[in-house]
This record gives sequence, structure tokens and C-alpha cells, in this order.
Amino acid sequence: MKKTLLGLLFSTALIATFGLTASAADTPQTSNGTVGFQGGNITIDNGDTDLTGASLDFGTNQIQAADKDDNYNNTNKSAAVSVVDLRGTAAGWDLRVKQNDVFKNEKAVSNKELTGAILTLNGVLDMNTSTTGADATANTGVSLDTLNSDKVLMTAATGKGNGKNVADITKSQLMVPKTTARAEGSYSTTLTWSLSTTPANS
Repeated sequence: MKKTLLGLLFSTALIATFGLTASAADTPQTSNGTVGFQGGNITIDNGDTDLTGASLDFGTNQIQAADKDDNYNNTNKSAAVSVVDLRGTAAGWDLRVKQNDVFKNEKAVSNKELTGAILTLNGVLDMNTSTTGADATANTGVSLDTLNSDKVLMTAATGKGNGKNVADITKSQLMVPKTTARAEGSYSTTLTWSLSTTPANS
């Protein structure tokens, strides 16, 4: 009889204890966690005014009696240009480029210009140096065949292009017609890069 009574009393105590715990859990409380961000700027190569990283070099080549147009490959294996978009608006953008003048050899007595030479930029989005989530589009076959005419090398539609987007242009080429006479020495030109914050494909 005593063993039975003790067992009943113990069971009753356990039921009462668990009942109190369940009542307290019915009223959960909440707290907040916050973080804020301030938008920055959109720049080419972090705002550098001299884009030496985007320089192209088509080597030193032997003058020959050519029977076909010559295509010269860029030899600068680190040639690249980047757009860093820290605005935080995902508004999109275009990276544009134009050739300012023909290739010229200022020291030459004659044949100072590479008449008919066409520079073609072949851009590829470099995922190794672009930031995670960079999703711009780099264009290939961008022919600068018209002087002072903007062409789009890299573009980000609305909702894309945040962070750092790097276009690898190491595979760019220069075509010189077989009929173009060449003088000894170096020919050069300049390119102008600009940003449009109203992407053409938005």
C-alpha cells in the first residue's frame, strides 16, 4: 500500500511541473538586428585617369611584301579594363570605347599613317578578378572601324553589374591591309573610355 501511494504522488508532481513550463513557452519574445549601407560611385578602373592596364601592344613586326592583310595579336597578357559599381542601385551601365585617331608614326618621313588599319577588341568577363556575383556582359568582336565613334565593350542591364566587373581584352587584334605601306618605327593611337549609366539594353 505504501509503495502504491508514493508512486501516485510522484506522478502528480511531474504533471504539474511540465504544465507550468508549457504555459511560459506560449508567449515568445522578439528582438531586432539591423545593418545599413551607403551607396558609392561607379568608376572605370577605380577612377584612375590613366588606364595603363588597358594598354594594347601588337609587337614589333618585320616589314614584308605581303600578299594578304596582316593580323597582329596583342602581346600584353594582362590587358584589362574594369567597371566598379558601388552605387547600390542596380541601375545598369555601359562601358564604351572609341579610337581617337589613326595609328600614326610621328617620326616617319613618309607613310606616317597606317591607312585602313582596324583595331578589334575581344572582351571576356574575367570571373577570377571580378567580384562574386558580377554579371555584366563583355563583348567580343568590337571593331573600332570608325574613328571617334563609341562602341560598347561591356554592358550591365538593369538589375546587374554590381561590384567589380573586369573585361579581359588580351585577345584583341589589329588588322593592317596588305596595301598599306609601313615605315620603320612605332605607330600608336589613343582610346577613350567612358561610362553610360543608361544601358542600351535596359
